[in-house]
Amino acid sequence: MAAMLDELDVPHEGAVRQVTASILGNADLVLTMTREIRSQVVELAPAKVRRTFTLAEFAAIVGA
Repeated sequence: MAAMLDELDVPHEGAVRQVTASILGNADLVLTMTREIRSQVVELAPAKVRRTFTLAEFAAIVGA
């Protein structure tokens, strides 16, 4: 995955970290893999509900 991101010149971090309300507070957009994880994110940061999507949801929005 890192090689693909490098090839596309997409900045990325090489470390995994647990999401926190503090991290979410600074996020403009939050993408998750599943609806379950999306729900957990919104529980941590309810104000981000309109900026949190699954990858499939986001792909459908930008592809429209």
